[in-house]
Amino acid sequence: RGTCPICLSQSGQPADFAQVGWDFLYKCPVCGEFYITEDAQEGYSGRHSSRLSPVTRARLSHRLRYQHEQGRRGRITRELVDAFIADGSPGPSPAQQATNIVRF
Repeated sequence: RGTCPICLSQSGQPADFAQVGWDFLYKCPVCGEFYITEDAQEGYSGRHSSRLSPVTRARLSHRLRYQHEQGRRGRITRELVDAFIADGSPGPSPAQQATNIVRF
């Protein structure tokens, strides 16, 4: 058990993880289940990682959780995170936000 490299275990509950080949499989109460490469984990998991702002972490966590709820496991790579940041760390669309309000 340990700290989720994406949401930094904001719920206060640790995430379970195991190494699977070259990746790590995380089971986080906030983000859901996802894979992260060793390279991405080393680059973005520290609490003081300046590359991922709290907003970027929240939006990436949301994206992972959505994939998890759709029955898919996301895979975080350094390239994916760099592209996500370069794209402005997009959050859910207005339509998806409206759906989420009704859902929760």
